[in-house]
Amino acid sequence: MVTNQLAMKSGYKKTEIGIIPDDWEVRNLGDISDIKTGPFGTALHQRDYVRSGTPIITVEHLSENGVIHQNLPLVSDQDKKRLKKYQLKENDIVFSRVGSVDRNSLITKRETNWLFSGRLLRIRLETSNVNPIFLSYFLHYEPTKRRIRIVAVGQTMPSLNTQILKNFHVAFPKKNKEQFFICQILSNTDKLIEQTKKIIEKKKNIKKGTIQALLTGKIRLNEFDKKWKSILLGEIFTIFTGKTKSKYIIEFSKYLIMDMGSISSEGKNIAHKYTNYDGDLLQFGDLVMPKDSLVASHYEEGNIIGKTAFIDKNNRYVLGDHVYVLRSKNSSVDPLFLSYLINSYSVNIQIRKKATGSAQIGINKKTVEEQTVIIPTEIKEQSAIAKIFSDMDSEIKELESKRDKYIMIKNGMMQKLLTGEIRLT
Repeated sequence: MVTNQLAMKSGYKKTEIGIIPDDWEVRNLGDISDIKTGPFGTALHQRDYVRSGTPIITVEHLSENGVIHQNLPLVSDQDKKRLKKYQLKENDIVFSRVGSVDRNSLITKRETNWLFSGRLLRIRLETSNVNPIFLSYFLHYEPTKRRIRIVAVGQTMPSLNTQILKNFHVAFPKKNKEQFFICQILSNTDKLIEQTKKIIEKKKNIKKGTIQALLTGKIRLNEFDKKWKSILLGEIFTIFTGKTKSKYIIEFSKYLIMDMGSISSEGKNIAHKYTNYDGDLLQFGDLVMPKDSLVASHYEEGNIIGKTAFIDKNNRYVLGDHVYVLRSKNSSVDPLFLSYLINSYSVNIQIRKKATGSAQIGINKKTVEEQTVIIPTEIKEQSAIAKIFSDMDSEIKELESKRDKYIMIKNGMMQKLLTGEIRLT
């Protein structure tokens, strides 16, 4: 659990799960809590779900930040009464029993008297010596989750049972005050992370609304004329594709490969494969569009067909396979504006609808060339609109960096606090 340096310090001891402070304790979960499996399938069927009633939590609703309240199945009052022994209390912890066995959530007042499904295990502390919030953080600590994955049974589908959890070791300070201080610090960091996530989501929604308004002409920039024109992408861009660069991949070399895995579902450049191959170099202003998708549906989440990533540097990216390059033919269009336009829902859905195939769907070059878009006639207006979106992206990126920094800080604090490497009393 703790670095080897601590083994040389006085005040620490070696235990079944690593080096911990002398005044910490290691116990089996079964010694400090009651552990119960959810109702078997014979006790509750999907046909028992109703439109209005008591929620039942299943694996999909577990997260590190508590229970997810979307798309909860509901059961009737009659079933709630019948399944009374599966009702939850505040400070219970519910664990995934199959599959993602390290997933678990702490139950709050909001979920009190809800039910838990047969795919979950419920942990209910039976001692006041352990703070349930501390235990929840301890169970979300990555080395703890790793130990859970190791003790799970089953090869194709890992699973837990009450006996495995009863024998699972946990460590905690004997002093409740120290547990409380640890929880307070980690909880404050969680609040910062959640607040930042909410701001990011709000900014993304504002951006979506702004894109919808500006790219459909509902809102106009007053300094420009009112003229927009309809044009085919083939009139604006030369469109071509590349070949695989898989045999040229060399980690941390000079160039990045732009292939199907280099474009996110939001149209962001997420290239991560390096190469020293210096042919097929992309130019500043090129747009890279996936022509194939591994998903089988035009509307399925993760479908990246038609999304475009903007190339923002010369001699940095190499063209790979399964993507088209859209290279501007003249200076009458702003490629950055076109990337936002093509990534907008109204245009992107038109492209995806024209994809063909079953196991893997794709679009041909002619489909892209014949896609109609409506753009301002003045390139200055295109650039002004693109700058608005670009500034929004920069703000969102800055917030995402802040969020990631908070998460990294929290992980570092968990390493120090949940092992006793740093003491608060």
